[in-house]
Amino acid sequence: GRLEDRVLGADGREMVRFHGIFVGIPGIVEGQIIQQTLSHFEIKIVLANPLKTEERRQINGRMESQLGPISLEINEVDQIPRGPNGKFKAVISRLESQTLKPT
Repeated sequence: GRLEDRVLGADGREMVRFHGIFVGIPGIVEGQIIQQTLSHFEIKIVLANPLKTEERRQINGRMESQLGPISLEINEVDQIPRGPNGKFKAVISRLESQTLKPT
């Protein structure tokens, strides 16, 4: 299986997999979710077709349904950077590791 980072919502919710975020949006070739802070996320997406305004709203709504109110930046990119194995991580957390430990 894939080893992905887990993200933490400001309200304490933890998420690891985000299968449904891109479901039903046909223009998305691949996507990556990056947690920058507790409440700010970035999504990098590679597109076959331009993303419609309604599709952006869907992605934002799906993220908020999993994590609560967040700030979301959606960036269209030509390619998602790969690791040495040629694969990319679908979920990345940039939070300090101690932030994710239970208290």
